[in-house]
Amino acid sequence: MVDAERFAEYTKTPDSAWNLVEGKVLNYVLERYYKDRFDWLKRKENELIPATITKYDSLIPKDFRVLDIGTGTGNVAHTLVEFGVDPRNIVGLDNDPNMLKTSNHPDGVNKLHAGVQNFVPKLKEEFPGFGNFDMVTANMVFHLLNYGDYVKSLKQIKQVMAERSQLYIMLPHPLREDIHTIAAYHDRRTLDEITPWCEPVEYKVKTINEYKRGLAQAGLNTWKIRTTGADQGLEDNFLLSDEAVWSHIRADTNHLTKAKPPHYFRLWLMASR
Repeated sequence: MVDAERFAEYTKTPDSAWNLVEGKVLNYVLERYYKDRFDWLKRKENELIPATITKYDSLIPKDFRVLDIGTGTGNVAHTLVEFGVDPRNIVGLDNDPNMLKTSNHPDGVNKLHAGVQNFVPKLKEEFPGFGNFDMVTANMVFHLLNYGDYVKSLKQIKQVMAERSQLYIMLPHPLREDIHTIAAYHDRRTLDEITPWCEPVEYKVKTINEYKRGLAQAGLNTWKIRTTGADQGLEDNFLLSDEAVWSHIRADTNHLTKAKPPHYFRLWLMASR
């Protein structure tokens, strides 16, 4: 069980994963996504102008809807609202009632207590007006599911995605600091992730190829996959495939360097219907 208050306090600290990595990437993705989607801020030469503001409510359709999976403390929802999304058009889904109870979501956000593996029936029951979301976010969720539940969840998500909808996924990179052999990388064991705000969390190991294959199996098209970390760029090409990870592990083994992955090493993906 998560201590929601302690977790919320942690995410506010300057050195939290949210502030150093996850929140920055989400802001970057939203900015780029809205530029592409709504074709705004153009020069006379028809070139995009770098963003100088973070609120685009005049550019976003009033009925633009977002499903925030693993909504947790409400950080993603706050970011969406800062970009101009109407909080009444956001559904925050979480399977932990304590997180939903103590979270600091913007006023108006709809909260849904359900597991991502089978949330569609409850969504239709509690929020019958929602069904086609223009964007779906899943920040730090799918590493907690085994492969079968991961695919099942993606199939549920596809059911509620609008035609031009985008799915954004942020995950811990599957290469861990304690992995120094290729066999260990592919060992589908369950790890206990120890954190100060909850009991040990079960981390279901999946490889990069499994994350991509699961999206394809659910009928979704992965059009972007990148890595990031506290000391990396927001859209890096470092260790983007299992083959690259194998080479990294072999190099460490051969040279006995045991190079650690970047701090808060993350994998993020964008997919569409």
